[in-house]
Amino acid sequence: MKHLLLILCAALIGFQGNAENQKDPSHWRVIATKLDKSTYRVEFHVDIDKGWHIWTLNPGGDGSLIPPSFHFNTGKYTLVEGLGEQGISVQAVLGGIKDPAYFYPSGAMFTQSISAKKGTVITGTYTYQLCSNTLCMAPKTKPFKVKLP
Repeated sequence: MKHLLLILCAALIGFQGNAENQKDPSHWRVIATKLDKSTYRVEFHVDIDKGWHIWTLNPGGDGSLIPPSFHFNTGKYTLVEGLGEQGISVQAVLGGIKDPAYFYPSGAMFTQSISAKKGTVITGTYTYQLCSNTLCMAPKTKPFKVKLP
């Protein structure tokens, strides 16, 4: 019994280590587009390799799913409304979770409108978690910097 427990622990540690060492299957671009005289939209475009997905902003499930989040550093601009998202989402019941979860299997665009002057530099971070059908990677946080056109 002790040997079986030791083998299971070693396998679990190896499985977790594999998830942490996995190459990030997401590809991000952050751009800004002008909406009108003083309103811009910061767009976070993410493409995801086949077999992986990213959660929607409200992923459902049992509360353990980590949705993308976006932090904007203080600057000479004002955030307008809340975050938006676009993409083709999927609803699925995941193993062991009673409530359905919502995710993007191939990519999405997350948006934040901003009121500012042309040329303003917007900085901050975004955090996200990617999962496959068998494992979830640890959440990652990356910085962003974009100049308003």
